[in-house]
Amino acid sequence: MSASVERRGVVRLTIRGGLRTRVRPTREVRLLDLSPFGARIEHGTPLQPGVPYVLDLAPELGGLPLAAEVVWTTRMGEAQIPEGEGRLRYQSGLVFLSLMRGQRAALGRFLEGLTTAA
Repeated sequence: MSASVERRGVVRLTIRGGLRTRVRPTREVRLLDLSPFGARIEHGTPLQPGVPYVLDLAPELGGLPLAAEVVWTTRMGEAQIPEGEGRLRYQSGLVFLSLMRGQRAALGRFLEGLTTAA
């Protein structure tokens, strides 16, 4: 994992190789990066911008459920699957919605801990 500060002015943690997690309603995704305000995920079917989801962070990331809304979705191409065939893959940007003070504090502590360890 690596951290970077970009034009948004906040720490964005890049998850090398992605980390399997879920968005509800039940959809498996790979978490690509995470910040105090949102996340970027990769998945097999497009998500509709404006639709709310709950991003369930994996236990390795504190296991927090975070209410989020899809801001954008982009088709990224095809990924090879073990059977040898190609499968479309998409990436989406999520913005966190109305996080409770405790959720925001836990997410901030978690990100801070990871960036100081990097």
